[in-house]
Amino acid sequence: KGQCYATSAVKTGDATLCDRAPSDVRDRCYSAVAQKTGGASLCEKIQRADDRDNCLANQASRSGDVKLCVAIGNVSIRDNCYMNQAYRDPAHCAKISSVPMREDCQRNVMRR
Repeated sequence: KGQCYATSAVKTGDATLCDRAPSDVRDRCYSAVAQKTGGASLCEKIQRADDRDNCLANQASRSGDVKLCVAIGNVSIRDNCYMNQAYRDPAHCAKISSVPMREDCQRNVMRR
């Protein structure tokens, strides 16, 4: 039943179908529709924090919207989000909280 809601939601791009899906598949449904439609706001409906953060990071990567990185709670996922955005704007390296990762980011950006 849950997979049916998720499949229908993805095919139609209608996230309201995810609202009716059983709770064990609802987060995956929102994530899948967000991937298809580019709707970052759907990520916010995801209950499991790491899944929500990964959804936001994926949307930031697809859209180039660095503001989505700010909403990510998991520091590691947020740092990776900024690292990915640094290819568009090297200034984003400075937002990475992990010192070794920040230094890697700056070295990688300098090589371009």
